[in-house]
Amino acid sequence: MSLAESVLRCLGQGQVRLRQDLCQELNIYPEELAASCRELTDLGLVFRDAGADSLQLAAAIDWLDPVRLHSAASTLGLELAITGLCASTNLSLAGDLDQRQLPCALLAEGQSGGRGRRGRGWSSPPGGGIYLSIAWRCPRPLTELAALGLIASLAAARALNGFDLPPVKVKWPNDLQVGGRKLGGCLVDVSGAATGPSEVVIGLGINVQLPATTGIDQPWTDLHQLGCTADRTSLACALLEQLVQALRTFDTHGSQPLLADWPDLDALFGQTVEVSWDDGRRLLGTASGIDALGRLRITAADGKHHIHSGDIRVRAA
Repeated sequence: MSLAESVLRCLGQGQVRLRQDLCQELNIYPEELAASCRELTDLGLVFRDAGADSLQLAAAIDWLDPVRLHSAASTLGLELAITGLCASTNLSLAGDLDQRQLPCALLAEGQSGGRGRRGRGWSSPPGGGIYLSIAWRCPRPLTELAALGLIASLAAARALNGFDLPPVKVKWPNDLQVGGRKLGGCLVDVSGAATGPSEVVIGLGINVQLPATTGIDQPWTDLHQLGCTADRTSLACALLEQLVQALRTFDTHGSQPLLADWPDLDALFGQTVEVSWDDGRRLLGTASGIDALGRLRITAADGKHHIHSGDIRVRAA
C-alpha cells in the first residue's frame, strides 16, 4: 500500500483528523503527509477547510467490501483481485495475464490514469466510481470481437437498470447515458490470433459520486445525482454478473442474441448526429440503429452509411 493510500484509509470515514496525529500514526514527516494529500487532490479528491492543523475529506469513501465481492466472484467462477489505487485496471490486468487464471477480474478503489475511448482520460477519484476490468479467453474469431464493446455496454446497462434509476441507455458504441448525460463507458483491449482464441480485457467505468469540480469535457452525471443509493459493492456485483453472463452467451452463440437488446437501449435512434474522424471527414445524418455486425447505421443526404468507427455527437435537428 502506498503512503497516499494509507493516508486515504485514515481519512476515509470523513472525520476530522489532526495532522500531527496522522504523522504519528503513520510514522511519517509533515512534508510526506502534505505530499500525499497533494497526490490525493490530483486524483480528484476534495478536502474540506478543516483548519491549518487538521484534515478532512469532503465526503466519506464508500469502500468496496472484499468479502461480498469475493463471494460473488467465486459463484461466477472468477478469480478476483481488489486493489487500492492503480494507474488503470485494464493496463494492470493486461500486464500480468500470464500470471493469472482466466477468467479473472480486477476492481480498484481509484485510478490515476483511467482511459476512455480514442485516448481520452477517464476521471477516477478514489471511491467516486466503479473501476472494473475483466479478462476473458474468447474462442471466437478475431473478426467477431468488434461487437464486444457494444455487448459489454449493453450488459452494464442491464445491470444498472436493475437499480432505482431513470433509464440507462447506450450511446454507440460504448457510452452509458442517462438523459443524454454520460454515466459511464467501456474500453476493450484484444490480443490473439485471427482464428481465435483471443484474450480480451474489458474495462468498465461507472460514475457513482464524483466531486462537483470534476473536469469532464462533456455533459455528465453520476448515480448519486440520479438518486441511486446503492453501495459500490452491490453495483460491482451486479455488473460482474451481467458481464459474465453476456460473455458466456457470446462464446457459445455469438453476438446476435445479445445485440437483440439494442433497440430498447439505443440512446441515439432517430436523432441527428455528426460523425467525425481524425482525418477531418464529417458525416451528418440520422441514427437508425445498428446492423448485424454492430455498425451504426446513419441515414444521410447521400444515402445510408454503416459506421464502424468515429466520434459521434448529437446535433440539434
